[in-house]
Amino acid sequence: MGKFLSIAAGLSFLVTSNSFGTVWPSDGSAANVQAIHDTNAHDGDTITLPAGTFIWTAGVNLTKGITVSGQTTITGAGTASCTANDQTIIIDEKLRGIPGSLLNATIPAGKSFRLTGITFRRGTVNIVGGDGGIRVKSSGGLVQSARIDHCHFYHLAWGAMLQVRVGLTE
Repeated sequence: MGKFLSIAAGLSFLVTSNSFGTVWPSDGSAANVQAIHDTNAHDGDTITLPAGTFIWTAGVNLTKGITVSGQTTITGAGTASCTANDQTIIIDEKLRGIPGSLLNATIPAGKSFRLTGITFRRGTVNIVGGDGGIRVKSSGGLVQSARIDHCHFYHLAWGAMLQVRVGLTE
């Protein structure tokens, strides 16, 4: 009986762990994040970015309920001693003559989106973009479930650092 319970518990764990989605490691480039999103990721999955510095010259457009996760952590948020360890850094070199944001997330109705653990820094592009550096909207009404945490926004050249269309921000 004990052996049966051990096997059943093990199988139960496998089923539970699969219900949280798949983690897709990227190389940190905008092209690779976009390719993983377009060809592999499904609602509920996570695309990870490793520690390092990555120059993005094009925007990333996300249309699934996913998590995009880097390695940056923030401590002391909301205090005078707030710090970021800046482990995953995206340098914004997106040309402003091309419409769109650096990261544009269109969340499907009833799905969740999370952006976490990324430092966004200004590159050499000094023209202010008008679309919002990070843009979050819903394809079906209000943005109901979006979270942006452990992100460090450092002197980006955008009219709005974060633009949320129709809904609430946390």
